[in-house]
Amino acid sequence: MELVTCVGSAAALRAAVAGGADMVRIGLRNYCRTGSRSMTEEEFGESAAYCLPRGVQICAVMDLTVPAERFPGTVDAALRLAAMGVSSFCVSDPGLLRALHMRMPDISVQVSAAMGIHDSTGAILAAKFGAARLLLPPQLSRDGIERILQRSPIAGEVMVFGNACLSCGMPCRLASFGLKGSDSAEVCTRACLESFGYASRPDGFRPALRPISLADHLPELEQLGVHAVSISAEGRNADFAGAFTSLFYRLLHDRKPPSRDEIYALIRRYVPEGVSDDYFIGAPENALLANDQPVRSRRIPAAQRFQNPEEEPQRVPVAMSAILRRGLPIQLQAKDMDGHVASFSGAVPEAARSGKRELTEVLLRTQLYNTLGTPFYCTEAQVFAEPGLSLSSLDVSRVRKAVLDRLMELRAVPPSLRTDPLPPLLRCESAYTTPELSLSVRKVTQLSSSLAALKPLYLHVPMEVLAEDPSSITPFWENGHTRICAILPPVVPDADAVETYRNLSTLKQLHIEDVQIHSLSQLGPARILGFRVHCGIGLAVSNDWALRVLQDGGASSATLSPELSFSQLRQLSKCLDTELYAYGRVPLLCSETCLIKAAGGSCDCHKACGLLDKAGRLYPVQRTGGCRSILYSADKLFLGDRLRELKTLGVRCLHLAFTTENARECFSIAERYLGLNTYAPNAKMKGYYEENRIGSGFRFSKKTGSSGDAGAI
Repeated sequence: MELVTCVGSAAALRAAVAGGADMVRIGLRNYCRTGSRSMTEEEFGESAAYCLPRGVQICAVMDLTVPAERFPGTVDAALRLAAMGVSSFCVSDPGLLRALHMRMPDISVQVSAAMGIHDSTGAILAAKFGAARLLLPPQLSRDGIERILQRSPIAGEVMVFGNACLSCGMPCRLASFGLKGSDSAEVCTRACLESFGYASRPDGFRPALRPISLADHLPELEQLGVHAVSISAEGRNADFAGAFTSLFYRLLHDRKPPSRDEIYALIRRYVPEGVSDDYFIGAPENALLANDQPVRSRRIPAAQRFQNPEEEPQRVPVAMSAILRRGLPIQLQAKDMDGHVASFSGAVPEAARSGKRELTEVLLRTQLYNTLGTPFYCTEAQVFAEPGLSLSSLDVSRVRKAVLDRLMELRAVPPSLRTDPLPPLLRCESAYTTPELSLSVRKVTQLSSSLAALKPLYLHVPMEVLAEDPSSITPFWENGHTRICAILPPVVPDADAVETYRNLSTLKQLHIEDVQIHSLSQLGPARILGFRVHCGIGLAVSNDWALRVLQDGGASSATLSPELSFSQLRQLSKCLDTELYAYGRVPLLCSETCLIKAAGGSCDCHKACGLLDKAGRLYPVQRTGGCRSILYSADKLFLGDRLRELKTLGVRCLHLAFTTENARECFSIAERYLGLNTYAPNAKMKGYYEENRIGSGFRFSKKTGSSGDAGAI
């Protein structure tokens, strides 16, 4: 299996390479979620010059969704990195995935776990878009990994050590719409480590995972067909990156791997909060970080820190040849597997007289095999030495070092890059000047005949709610205008896929023809079942290429990312119908673990509950798809006083998402967006739609209602 280390600094990169990493994964600053724990383009060039001669691949992480105006610059940045020697890219935007594959056909493009692909159908779709590797979500169990790899046409990678994001199936927005706002909407600030309260419990609760360690399961992963394993060391120092890269390198390659006691002694030294393999073994309820556990590594004494080995790993095979003739300098040549050839001439041999040992072919061949201290190992040594000649070992080592140094220089030159032009996308201007309403609810008690009388274009209802109480949507059928759309859970693993899609197909008996998805994994099955597919906020659509990919996949509409500003929304070429997330609590994360049970000790899906931050703001928690949980923002996006501006965006619908509202509030909000009243919620924000955003978005002053002309639609 290939060993990958994710790092965030040049020092950590060198430590990982010295520890034995086959690939280093680095975030490109301003293009990745790790923020300052990343590198600039100049640092990438220096890293490539260090890694290329040593046979270590570099993968650049560009996992932010890309607005339309930044898309050409993002592709150009990737092109510059590839010209420096970067061998692969890791992305989470489907549009960027397709564009990079078309622009650089020989470059490997990997799918980040942030894309939310958690089943085999998603892996098949990613391969269709041009992906060469799938980074599997760390929330998968052993059986889940096996099911994906059995059908996946692309290589799979599993994270075996480090911090993992709690969110699965949709992007984590806890940093941008939660406690810690960021000027870059998707940069992770580890806000999940903040302490939340629950109900009357004062001790607090943190929605974060313990660091993951699968050191005990490497043989199982190899049997499952995992292509690569990765170590997450972003934000960690060089000691951490080097120590755990070296540990897993020994576990994978040493005949005498480190003992269990040695492994856990190292873990206790660097990870005082402990580690977990609970997701892998199928016990997700134990994977959360306990409230009394430390969240920062302790200071390590200098004597106990990782020391770079004096002899770096020998990864690059070379074939060497030498010619020793009377009266001529010794000729030495080295050739690697990539076709680079380096030659050098050294000292002139002397006649072997008394006191001088003859340099025989056997002795010369032995010295050529001695490449310790270099990244090369000799696989073949062909020599010709005339008898009776003598040359000192020092002279032979000098010429050997010179030829290998020359080979290092040749290997540092980036390989030629084949590029193809990107086909231009046809500009599509939206014809919609009067957006209609699209409503989504979480429970039937939010529905009413008065809400149905407003005739929204779409009503989105969870699939399980429709199955339990189909009569609740009768008023919306009867208004002659509204289309009912079933909402799929954000995560449908392979183990639940048959039952989930069988239940979905039964909704055809209720004449339901539309379905809303939050993951690319669900696009293919929903289309096969004959539904019109509407892409929800979980897909974070933000550019023309992503819209085109969804259109080619058969989607009918897409909800645009709430991290875009109004000006960015106007620039989008809308090749299919789009919806603007215009009202509601923003889903911050989807947890495979039940947050209700983890925080309160019991799992009561009928009780309204949520997490409280230190300021006393409530973050509602609701169950979805079994015992998974969705954590919502404390404030609600509210654009009811921007109706005239919303008409200029070219969207088909304004999406109003109701989570904790009662039926009367739902009706009042919908009327406000039709310009029929001046109602406004108390805790509200503009989010990233406003250009002068601050933190998680501009918040209104604390007062009820709103003044001024609301406009009309």
